[in-house]
Amino acid sequence: MKSLISLISFLFLISVVTPGIVRGFTETKAYVLITQNDIAKLNVDKIQDVLNMVPGVNAGNTFISIRGIYKVRVVLDGKIINDPTSSHGGVKWESVSLQAVEEIKVYKNSGGAVFGSDASGGVIVITTRKKNKTSGFAEAHAGNFNTFHSYLSCQTQVNKLSLSAATGLDTTDGFRSNSKKKKTLIQGDAGFIHDEVTRFSVFANKISENRGSPGLYAYPTPEARYSYDLFTGHFIAEFLGFTNRLSYTDAEKKNTNPAKNLDKVLCIEKIRDELSRQVLLDFWGNRGDLTLGSGFEKASAASTGFSTRDELNGWGFTSLSSQLDTMPVQLSLGLRFENFSEFGGYFSPEFTAGIQKDDWSARISLSRTHNIPSFYQRYYQSSSMQPNPDLSPEQADNFGLSMSWKLSSKATLDVSPFYNMITDRISYIREGPTGSYVNLGKVTYKGVDISCDTRLSKDFKLKTTYTYLEAKDVNTGLFLTSKSKHRALASLVYNPASPFSLRLSIKYASKFFSNKENTKEGDGYTIGNIRMEYQRKFFSMGDPVTFFVEVKNITDESYLYADGYLAPPRTWVTGIRIKF
Repeated sequence: MKSLISLISFLFLISVVTPGIVRGFTETKAYVLITQNDIAKLNVDKIQDVLNMVPGVNAGNTFISIRGIYKVRVVLDGKIINDPTSSHGGVKWESVSLQAVEEIKVYKNSGGAVFGSDASGGVIVITTRKKNKTSGFAEAHAGNFNTFHSYLSCQTQVNKLSLSAATGLDTTDGFRSNSKKKKTLIQGDAGFIHDEVTRFSVFANKISENRGSPGLYAYPTPEARYSYDLFTGHFIAEFLGFTNRLSYTDAEKKNTNPAKNLDKVLCIEKIRDELSRQVLLDFWGNRGDLTLGSGFEKASAASTGFSTRDELNGWGFTSLSSQLDTMPVQLSLGLRFENFSEFGGYFSPEFTAGIQKDDWSARISLSRTHNIPSFYQRYYQSSSMQPNPDLSPEQADNFGLSMSWKLSSKATLDVSPFYNMITDRISYIREGPTGSYVNLGKVTYKGVDISCDTRLSKDFKLKTTYTYLEAKDVNTGLFLTSKSKHRALASLVYNPASPFSLRLSIKYASKFFSNKENTKEGDGYTIGNIRMEYQRKFFSMGDPVTFFVEVKNITDESYLYADGYLAPPRTWVTGIRIKF
């Protein structure tokens, strides 16, 4: 453990002082931009691994948080992909193949004016590549605990019509008793381009999961089961300068536990439609983009224990972004009004200003966002969860400052202090084996994100990130539960001209308080991961075949997540990826 902490400190130090031309993620506008070229240099396989390289972002298999806040909106090619049955709008990342990603935009504590409520943490906007030829890829890997993964994707374009399809399968016996899992994915889309301003696309996907539910480490549930089914459909039309996005979601989550006579189902159905228009402006020589939009959503929820509930939500928004012609300044203004049948109306304003110079840049952002309590938080019951139908929405007032320096040609340094005041913050409070979500009153999140990038030599590149977070209840002065003060990540990539590449990463999280009285602490952890790739061309194939091996938690550390669940021990996978 001490050796890993020493190594992460050493890597952070040399990332600042070592010479080498370096370029980090772009953070000159209202968001952090990660391009396809950036992703290719990281030697990673999952989109979560890319997002974890952004300071302040913590992404897992089914969740995403920014600066400790789990209400993050995730948008894929204009489609919201957050899970409607989860507590904080988690994400089924199976819907996103990293091999198809063109760029990722990360808005920290902003973006809600355009993308809506439930975005106090921020917004992740993912755009995939569209090719004009027949192509695809297949990948498969296997590992310990009888883990197996396969994924096949292909796309083609004939004149003005494009088609794509993908399917995936994941199975594992798991590392705990009663954690066997099977997950399947099938999705496809079709697009038609009439001309440069008129195009249509249809997308649909189906995700199914069935697994054991082993429960909290201190309170195991050896007989509990969990199943999940999600269907989503989207229709996007661009015409006459307008964009219309129509979506339908049907999700079902089921928990059973014979030992507690528990058999609960949560079904959620949503239909959502939004019409927007973007106008290019030129005023007094300054360029700008004006976006106007409005929409509605109807959500229906039914569960064991309560009758069907229907809720409506309508909204309108405007956003103006401009690049000043006389100076290197970018400005962005946004305003959104939403009205919820269950909770009333809310205004969400947003302001961002940035300046870009040759060797430095700075950006300031102010916003107010709102998080609506989910159906899961209000009405669902499981082995570790009790419903609370009286929850109120959260209101978050957010301030952020981002500064970036190019230290000659040797390194880049990004420093981003932030402050968030959240009123009626929704928190999960657990007493023993069960808990529920409650409104805490006012809480503050304050801290700083730091990121350094350097090239140690021609073939070695190092990226280090660090986040300090102080999350407190204003009324009591006590720290919030499950929030580590310190998080750090160091990633060293060896990527020579030869077909071999390697990535070593070290992740650290400090201790946290595990009860609201701050009398009990959960242990922090430091883990190391390694990934190796080898590429080779066979016959007349255009792209090389990639062979890879990945080991996570190299030292086999035993630790608990902040929510009380046991983290995985050492795991490994080995596999192959073929592009065609």
